[in-house]
Amino acid sequence: MIWLIAGVLVLAGLLFLLNRIEKAESAALARKLRVAGAIICGAAGAGLLLTGRVGIAVVLFGFAATLLGFQGVSLPGLFGRMGGNGNRNSRAGGPPPKGAMSRDEALEVLGLEGRPSEEEIKGAHRRLMAKVHPDHEGSTYLASKINQAKDVLLGK
Repeated sequence: MIWLIAGVLVLAGLLFLLNRIEKAESAALARKLRVAGAIICGAAGAGLLLTGRVGIAVVLFGFAATLLGFQGVSLPGLFGRMGGNGNRNSRAGGPPPKGAMSRDEALEVLGLEGRPSEEEIKGAHRRLMAKVHPDHEGSTYLASKINQAKDVLLGK
């Protein structure tokens, strides 16, 4: 019984750390740590399943699914919002952008200089969005900043 309690405490500590790391600046680091945690939970669950401890194995598989962002499995009241239940700002490391963006900031966001043409602006926007789009495990925050930068430079 003591091992069960110790295991649950270690797992809760790991999930807490993963939640804190997820809020760090690097979304890629958080994603890698979530996947690593899911693999560890899945492997431990498989081991427990093979030894006949089905209840604990199911809980570990649930944690693994939560870490991977499967809908309907996250435990927001207990461990914070870690799953993919519609609010992807948690992956971003920040809130949605607020206020007006300056032209200089928009150029910096898109990695442009001077007076870029409309085609250069759209090309830079397309390249960056391919990397950070929320549908591809990217960040809602970064995607909204990139969209805002494009709109500022195109005068929309």
